[in-house]
Amino acid sequence: MKVRTTKIISDGKYMVILATEEFSQNELAGMKKFGEPEVNIGGLYGEPDPVLPDPPPDPLPPVLPSTANYILPDNMEKIKTSFAAPGISMAFDSKDFADAEKRADVWEIKMISRISDAVLALRAKLDTFSEELVHNI
Repeated sequence: MKVRTTKIISDGKYMVILATEEFSQNELAGMKKFGEPEVNIGGLYGEPDPVLPDPPPDPLPPVLPSTANYILPDNMEKIKTSFAAPGISMAFDSKDFADAEKRADVWEIKMISRISDAVLALRAKLDTFSEELVHNI
């Protein structure tokens, strides 16, 4: 499987689009059995990965103290197998964030890691249920 990254700047908005392509036959078979993997396009982002205190503050701060650490609302998206599917995308507006470009870069890196983890988990799944038995009576 491959992930194609497209990055666009338009009107001060830094957009990242991730599209998945060239799935192996084993990956497609796994998705047919177990469903398309999902990834959270929200959550905690940072460089390096930020660590929240235990227990985390409630509510979570919208931006963590160090540069390019931020939180987006949780939002699960399926990894799309159709080439015609638009992919997964996120935009950061420089009018809202002075570090919009850095946020987009951090989001891209984290999402590629999450997609990779989801596909690796799919590849590791084993079908221990499917079988056909003939019972003599």
